[in-house]
Amino acid sequence: MVSLFSGTGLSTVGHLPAHLATTDAWHSLCSRIAPGHEHVPVRVEVVVDNGAGQVLMAGGPGSESRHLPSTSVTADEAPGQAMRRVVTDLALPLDGRLLLMRCHHDGAGGAPALTLTFDGGTSDGESSDVARGRPPGTGPIFLDPGSAADPALADRIDAALKARNTEGKLPSVWHGTPMPEQPSSCVLTDELLNEHFAWELSETALRVDRSVSWPVTIADARDGRLVLDEDEDTARPVTMGVFWQGGHAELTPAVSRHDGQVHRTVARLSGGHPAPGARAYMDSHVYGTDPMDAHGIPFEKVAIDGKLGVSPAWLVKPDGVPSTWVIAVHGRGATRREALRVLPTLTSAGTTTLVIGYRNDPDCPESPDAYTHLGDTEWEDVARAVRYAHACGAASVVLYGWSMGAMLALTALRRMPPREAALISGIVADCPVLDWDATFTAQALRYGVPEDFVERILRHIEWRGSLSLAELSQTDLAATLTVPMLLFVDTADRTVPPRPALELARARPGLITLMTSAAGHGRGWNQEPAVYEAAVRSFLSSVT
Repeated sequence: MVSLFSGTGLSTVGHLPAHLATTDAWHSLCSRIAPGHEHVPVRVEVVVDNGAGQVLMAGGPGSESRHLPSTSVTADEAPGQAMRRVVTDLALPLDGRLLLMRCHHDGAGGAPALTLTFDGGTSDGESSDVARGRPPGTGPIFLDPGSAADPALADRIDAALKARNTEGKLPSVWHGTPMPEQPSSCVLTDELLNEHFAWELSETALRVDRSVSWPVTIADARDGRLVLDEDEDTARPVTMGVFWQGGHAELTPAVSRHDGQVHRTVARLSGGHPAPGARAYMDSHVYGTDPMDAHGIPFEKVAIDGKLGVSPAWLVKPDGVPSTWVIAVHGRGATRREALRVLPTLTSAGTTTLVIGYRNDPDCPESPDAYTHLGDTEWEDVARAVRYAHACGAASVVLYGWSMGAMLALTALRRMPPREAALISGIVADCPVLDWDATFTAQALRYGVPEDFVERILRHIEWRGSLSLAELSQTDLAATLTVPMLLFVDTADRTVPPRPALELARARPGLITLMTSAAGHGRGWNQEPAVYEAAVRSFLSSVT
């Protein structure tokens, strides 16, 4: 499963809201305030304001204050990068003091299209709300109708804040003449920005980012070896794949390090030979394209009818007519390639294997809102695959899922009609998501999102996705599980916290077979293929 916050450029600078480092969020905010200008150059002034309209550097209590010049950056530079650069250039400590940013766009006549104010305190350390005689956090959100702001934006934000506010603590949106205490014509307080960026970060949870980055440089390729930049993935001594434009290689676990570089042995190279300096990425799914390309295993491309349309799948039939099928379900942000590592094992075990996709995969139907619903709707695609297998002669089905794919399998088992659920004879779950709250919280904290901000993101996910994370939780699985489970847990997993799965295994030792690794999320096979495959074969023989 792709981490919720990976690739968003999040960083923490003092107490500055870390989520402002998201470039897409910044462009989105600018486009909402100045409709039609989202693709024009943007100039941003980053200064510090003491709450009284004076631009200065606000240090800690008793520190000297001095005037600072403003600075300009373009929209091509992420706000977080700009802020860090300004901090360096101006020796400006971003420690929660009032930060003022004015955003100008071409055609605005030089007037600010947007001013953002983070109300963290005045130069003497006192909350500026308190200094102005207001309870902390209750200051107004002001949008000047004469500015470039969308007039309807204030109403939408006001309604959204009030809908989320059950204790009367959120600020209101004010319209009309600027209040005397406001230092500029368009000011948004912390609460509005928090709502906005909670919205933006919930977007990363609900919409899968399938863009490809190429963080690794192939320095050399010769004599059956690749020389790569050294990082956590390239230096980990496990079976891996490395992909570059036009080709990929399967790498053995052998690793040697030399002067900041890693030498990896190539087991098989496919496609074009990489040129020195080629950019690449590491891939724990190892293999490319399809069963025939990866292993020489014949397969059929079949279509499974679903609620939203037809989804393609791979159907691998062994010799004979086996009555047990395995339905393989990939994780969030992955594809059917995730199953290629274990396909030879499943085939040799004599089961028919159906490798499926589900809604919002690149080659599957898109949901009406284009969001992933974290299993709340996707489980239906798994249920359709079970019906397909049964219609083709399957007497029993083993559901095999990785990460969110395991969540889909367990949700399908729970929600399918009893007659269909009775077909499920076993579950194989590799680094399963059992608790979305715990998973998203762990990821957010890992990427520097303030702890008190995480709950707001989770509620936005539920609100926008029309789902309940609590209802999707499998934390009660120990009491409800009725079929045998083979459970792979990685103790070094930084994407899905391993604790819920380990607790589940301890609670049901007679029904759950636990296998552990320490190679990272979904990499139990990569660490010890023979041990992993033996466990799968043994489990399948016990449930077929």
